[in-house]
Amino acid sequence: MIIATLVYEKQQKLRIMMKMHGLEEGAYWLITYFFFLLVSVVYMICFMIFGSLIGKPTANLLMFLCFITI
Repeated sequence: MIIATLVYEKQQKLRIMMKMHGLEEGAYWLITYFFFLLVSVVYMICFMIFGSLIGKPTANLLMFLCFITI
């Protein structure tokens, strides 16, 4: 997903357009980082929910710590 988004952005020259409209480099990278962080957290929560339905519920904390440290 990350690579597809970056390729699409490069093909459409979206970053250049954003710079022309006044978006600074720091703001762009901050927004991009938090977007992909949010997507990762949502995936992590989904994995934890479905994993707890299938596996042992006591392993949720361990799974959470593993995903956070990666």
